[in-house]
Amino acid sequence: MSASDDALEMLLAAPIYTPAEKLVSMEDPRTATDEELLSRICRRDEAALCALFSRYFSHAVAIATRILRDHGEAEDVVQEVFIRMFCRPNGFDAELGSARSWIIHIVYRRALDRRSYLARRHFYCRTNRESPPATRAEGIAAEKPMMDRLTTEGLRPALSQLTEKQRLTMELHFFQGLTFKEISERIGDGIPNVRHYYYRGLESLRRIVTREPSPVIGRR
Repeated sequence: MSASDDALEMLLAAPIYTPAEKLVSMEDPRTATDEELLSRICRRDEAALCALFSRYFSHAVAIATRILRDHGEAEDVVQEVFIRMFCRPNGFDAELGSARSWIIHIVYRRALDRRSYLARRHFYCRTNRESPPATRAEGIAAEKPMMDRLTTEGLRPALSQLTEKQRLTMELHFFQGLTFKEISERIGDGIPNVRHYYYRGLESLRRIVTREPSPVIGRR
């Protein structure tokens, strides 16, 4: 049994409030779009929840793990996000972006909140788990206000204004949850360069979001 199957079993075992009305059934949820699945979740369709959970589990856990540096905590965050989605399914607004961007944004925000909670309780000091390096923690802290203002859908136009390697680094980091080492292997560039692309790209995105004038310096 895969990790996603184990997590799905735990999700279904969790106490979820279900109203008296009969749950909607789906012929084949695998062929439904994300937006269709969310619509069915609003009608209390457990099959739709399972389909959406299976579709995004690995991707969501990768993003949460990058922030939390603990796989178990990341899985808990993702399961919590989907349980809340089933209990309070009306938060999605198609006019503000795609279902995919909405889901990723929720996972991202919930993982950041969980990381702050764990840090306040000295989780990383009391355990043998790897704590986020200082530079990574600073980077995540810098991401937080930007993600407050932009969903991943809104980030794409801003990313198009970066250099090619900055854009690729940020896309792999934000949308796929890859670490600097994984990005380095993917693009065939050194980790120090990837770190440079990330922080330069992050600063450029911050300026774009806040509409600050860019300094006249060489781009890399």
